[in-house]
Amino acid sequence: MKHTRSNSRVALAVLCLFIVVHLQAIPSDSVKVRRDSLVRAANAFNANGRFLDATKIFLFAGADTGSASERFGLGITYASLNDVQHALKYLGAAVSLDSTNVSYRFQFARFLVQSGSVKEGQDQYEVILRQDSSYIPALTALGQLYTEPERYEDAAAIYRRVLALSPNDFLSHYYLANIMIGLLNSDTAITCLNSSLKLNPNFVPALNVLASIHYGKKRFDAALSLYQRAATLRPSNAEFLNKVGLCYRNLDHYRPAVDAFRRATQLDSLNASYFGNLGHSYYWLAMYDSSVAAYNHAIALDNENSVYYLNLALAYQRLDSIQAAASAYRRAIWTYHPEIVLDLQVKLGSVYFLGKDYRSAIEIYQTVLRSNPDVRDAQFYVASAYDNLSDYTIAIPNYNKFLKLAENVSTEAERIAWTKTRLKALDYLQSVRRK
Repeated sequence: MKHTRSNSRVALAVLCLFIVVHLQAIPSDSVKVRRDSLVRAANAFNANGRFLDATKIFLFAGADTGSASERFGLGITYASLNDVQHALKYLGAAVSLDSTNVSYRFQFARFLVQSGSVKEGQDQYEVILRQDSSYIPALTALGQLYTEPERYEDAAAIYRRVLALSPNDFLSHYYLANIMIGLLNSDTAITCLNSSLKLNPNFVPALNVLASIHYGKKRFDAALSLYQRAATLRPSNAEFLNKVGLCYRNLDHYRPAVDAFRRATQLDSLNASYFGNLGHSYYWLAMYDSSVAAYNHAIALDNENSVYYLNLALAYQRLDSIQAAASAYRRAIWTYHPEIVLDLQVKLGSVYFLGKDYRSAIEIYQTVLRSNPDVRDAQFYVASAYDNLSDYTIAIPNYNKFLKLAENVSTEAERIAWTKTRLKALDYLQSVRRK
């Protein structure tokens, strides 16, 4: 690297010496020749990335008041320095002096857009296309500016014009695909993306977008193949491995899903969702200890995600860790949105119910019913909990409340039948006790 820089400095020094000697050799009355030599020198400095030196030579040569090409060269140099004020001044002057030069106008438009004057840049692109409707750089640049939904049709028309002129332009196929997605035309988007990938099979952005379309349409096999290609091309990209895992998970292939999620967590150990996805796949492999570990890791990274707590509680239930499950449910309730809290409280009550801690379950269910007396699950299980405690005098009216809530609900037919049978049995037991 140092050797290369040294060579560059030597070359520039030689160039400077050449300019000085050359200019001294030119007769004093040959002003134009001397000026042209300075401009060539400035362009040489520009080409070597010595933009500050180039501007000094341009200005010394009088390029700021010179021809269109001289002002253009000075403007481009200032643009390379991100000097907006001077770049626009001299690029604009070049366009004014030579209004038919589409190259000058294109660079002026491009820098207008880069500097934030998007509408002005768009106007310049449109002027270019009125001068030369086949000027592809302006067509492509204009298409990229039509980002508002109301301009999607215009953008699509622009890219179709580009592709009619240059059918092997893989980027324009890709850009058109994205416009088609915005227009909710996924079938055409798929066609465009396939065309882009046929021209450039290793174009990862197209692989990613095409995979996401298939994933959204639940074509998980097709999405998986594309995400795997993307992951191979970008082996350090954790998100592609995560997407591979999600495809496997949706195909119920949990072992390769675990492998993909684990590799994603190794690449990005600060992404909570990767650990959450890993915990989910471990759960479905009945690897509950590993599931608990993964969800706890996810919670350590994101302690406000109620889904992690809920799934952690389910894993603890599978391990018969009732207190740990109850604690996870309580944290889930704490982090969930208010409208979901009652459902989680019912689940928390179920943890205690299944653990035969009926009094704790009753306490939870009664809290739910005080908030909303129409929650059928809470009403059914509070009755069942009293029933299991042999407190039949309280169980019976609660069973009857459940029947009233469920009488017009077709999905409750089985529990209704069971409850009616149980009430008959309890009535018999009560009558025996009275005797």
